[in-house]
Amino acid sequence: MSMTESETSTLTYGRGHSALLRPELGRGAPVLTQIKHPPPAPGELICRTLVAGVCGTDLQIFSGTRGETAQVLGHEGLGVVETVGLPADKPLIGKRIAVNPTDAKTGAEFGHSINGMMQELFVVPQRLRHLVLDVPAELDAELAILAEPLASVLAFATIVRSVSRPRRIALFGRGTIAHLIRLVAQDLFPSVKDVVVISRGDSQSYEPQGFDLSVMCSSIDAADWAANLSVEALSDGGVLYLFGGLPPGLLLPSLAYSDIGSLRARNTGGELGNKPTETLQHVKDGRVIVLAGHRGASNTLLLEAMQRITRSAEHFRPLVNQVVHPREAERLLKNAFEGLSTRQWTKLGIDFRRSKK
Repeated sequence: MSMTESETSTLTYGRGHSALLRPELGRGAPVLTQIKHPPPAPGELICRTLVAGVCGTDLQIFSGTRGETAQVLGHEGLGVVETVGLPADKPLIGKRIAVNPTDAKTGAEFGHSINGMMQELFVVPQRLRHLVLDVPAELDAELAILAEPLASVLAFATIVRSVSRPRRIALFGRGTIAHLIRLVAQDLFPSVKDVVVISRGDSQSYEPQGFDLSVMCSSIDAADWAANLSVEALSDGGVLYLFGGLPPGLLLPSLAYSDIGSLRARNTGGELGNKPTETLQHVKDGRVIVLAGHRGASNTLLLEAMQRITRSAEHFRPLVNQVVHPREAERLLKNAFEGLSTRQWTKLGIDFRRSKK
């Protein structure tokens, strides 16, 4: 599929471009403004954003519950190489690319500590070039924002399959990750017979029990609720998977375990640690619980995710239920942050191809 007119170059390098910039104090909704990049250094790529995704991590950073320092967020999406810092890289100009935000050794940087894709032009530093991937020509730009979270779901499945063949899965949270797991569960776990998505409102009417796999994929403000209920939902020998927003110091008192951050950090960027899971015992009833988690995914899994979305585009399309102009994204994020309206999207995309319209 050739690039559409809206995907071809429309920007003159060096002039100001639109960016959703975080407030100076680091907490609050981003503001659409004009910024400039310096000329690319040797080895750098200047890329033009087509569509950038907004994820739960971004919302946590905007709210101040995470300490990332990037002024411009956005680690999900699709770009086109616009300008390069070395003559040898000129063949890359015009290529559609994605950036894996998580390196196995240094953790999450792109869109976290390094400015990301919520802007018309973004920079890929030379030291992150190994995380740049060619995007399949047939991949819909709007659906590309699902590739990174789907890659993380594939990493999750790899770890779970090493210790379990789940038949019943409980997903605590209703965000993108929960919906992606629900969509691909049968493919990733042929043994699965039942997948249940549970929100805080649902859990007031019944107590889920007898699950082989509980997945914490809630927002950070619901982490205590998800932690408590997900443990109680498991049968003996079940797996508790840590996937969602986890506040610093989150405890699992029923398992007498508090080193959650360290457990997830063992399995970073698609590489598994020497001990990727922990086997614990419930302090009250003696049930054995396997605890697991990870951060990010490998380049290989990110490429696989893009291929899966390309092959089954209509299967994934309902999750991307709002793709908007950057100005509308500014309004939606401001309203969500200030509590002026309820979030109406499962996955929000920001279409920077519209920014000149």
